[in-house]
Amino acid sequence: RRGLGLRGGGPKQYVIDVDVEARRVQVGSADDLLTSGVQVGSMTWVDTGVSVGDELLAQCSAHGARRRVIVRSIDDGRSVALEWARPEPAVAPGQSVVLYSDDDRRVIGGGLLVASITPAHRR
Repeated sequence: RRGLGLRGGGPKQYVIDVDVEARRVQVGSADDLLTSGVQVGSMTWVDTGVSVGDELLAQCSAHGARRRVIVRSIDDGRSVALEWARPEPAVAPGQSVVLYSDDDRRVIGGGLLVASITPAHRR
């Protein structure tokens, strides 16, 4: 809270957005951190048979849990939009995202997170 002018004692607040140019930090609740999906670019595919609507598992950090996603779009094979099966906390741009088969037995591909997709209630 230091430097943000926030008082203590209330509900926990989290940084949900930073606008460096405007020198602005947006804070909100834990629910405000939730996103409906991610846009992943710079994809490298091991299995090229992935289609829109496929269910896969995605891991966004070396020690993070694999979470269910649905492939919502594939742009020229270099970018993919993934929708979480249930809202998940935002992941920082630049993080690696590795995709696994829905049975968690094969690596499908991976890339770099470009952006989290904000749920409609926050737009």
